[in-house]
Amino acid sequence: MTESAGEKIELDKSLVTDLLQASNAELRRQRRDRYMGFGFKALLFVGFFIAAYFVGGANMGFGKGDRNKPHVAFVEVYGPIMSGQLADADRLIPALHEAFHSPLSKAIAIRINSPGGSPVHAGRMYSEINKLKEQFPDKPVYAVIEDLGASAAYYIASAADNIYVDQASMVGSIGVITSSFGFDQIMNKVGVERRVLTAGSNKGLMDPYLPLDPKIEGYWKNMLGEIHEQFIEAVKAGRGDRLQAETPELFSGLVWTGAKSVELGLADQLGSLPTVSRDTIGEVNNVNYTPPPNLFKHLSNQSNALIQAWKVEAATPALF
Repeated sequence: MTESAGEKIELDKSLVTDLLQASNAELRRQRRDRYMGFGFKALLFVGFFIAAYFVGGANMGFGKGDRNKPHVAFVEVYGPIMSGQLADADRLIPALHEAFHSPLSKAIAIRINSPGGSPVHAGRMYSEINKLKEQFPDKPVYAVIEDLGASAAYYIASAADNIYVDQASMVGSIGVITSSFGFDQIMNKVGVERRVLTAGSNKGLMDPYLPLDPKIEGYWKNMLGEIHEQFIEAVKAGRGDRLQAETPELFSGLVWTGAKSVELGLADQLGSLPTVSRDTIGEVNNVNYTPPPNLFKHLSNQSNALIQAWKVEAATPALF
């Protein structure tokens, strides 16, 4: 019962108990609903990922072609060429070996759709393709550039005996780049001091928060120039007399259309993966030797993320 203002307000004990029980029941219900929501999202994601994996894998060529008949064995260089990506040299070099060693593979195709990436990964694949060509001289190697075969991707393509392109493909970008920002002027205006401690006078080179040292700039340009020359020599070795090497700006980093690249000797003819198959074995039988994406690794990463989300959600009180 209640008394006058300013005095204690007493509530019936059973009423307080009922209120607390109702409140706890509501909290449990809301938490259960949130768990069920997360569980539904998790199942939806897993189902979607598996469907995308199999449907997407089929579209990329996984499972197509007949390995038990003469075929063109192809390996896909898709996306950025670097560690941890689909076009990781450690992932693709074993696939190249399997493709070359298959007794029924009559030709090897490198199917490319990549903007480029690491010159190290590209150089490793370039060298490995050439070694395998020496080991299997009867198996011609073709590069098939789809939308894009630029920079490190073209580096790899130049190891092929012949390069096929679409007339609208983007080909070339024979150059090397590194980029950064310079924040030192902004820091001066704001009044922020950059403190860097190093052991080695050049350890902090290219620090974006420090003024660019002309000596370091020259050193960096020389290093890029050295890598660029390695790239150019690889292209010249691969393309030989077909390359219109005297063309101005051929090695300047410009990108050319597929049609223009044929004129410049960067590519040999217009065509596609089925074209390679028809020209080499007389029918379309292309077998993909590229390892499929690691489904379980992706699922594991997503599951861990969901578990962490559940933990956060469980520790967060419901808001009314």
